[in-house]
Amino acid sequence: MITTQATFAGDDTSCLEEWCRSGSFLLKTFQVMGRSFPNDKLLLVLALRRRGHVVAVTGDGNNDAPALHEADIGLAMGIQGSEVAKESSDIIILDDNFASVVRLD
Repeated sequence: MITTQATFAGDDTSCLEEWCRSGSFLLKTFQVMGRSFPNDKLLLVLALRRRGHVVAVTGDGNNDAPALHEADIGLAMGIQGSEVAKESSDIIILDDNFASVVRLD
């Protein structure tokens, strides 16, 4: 179970492939990755699922489809999302508002 917060965005994910291969401590602390490259999303999804984690991914483009498909829960954007992303996901967020599916207390 992930218990410590770790958040990465954009260029911070440049070492992600090595972290995923090595089973680094990062995978035990990782919670959110934002503004990432589609391949980084897929690498992280596969690494976390191999270790038994439940993984949710959001995406809107054709290049997000592999990660959306491999995740336990794939969430595609309904307005700006491509048809490929929508078809690869489990849930379509109709209003493209992530707050529609996440409740923050």
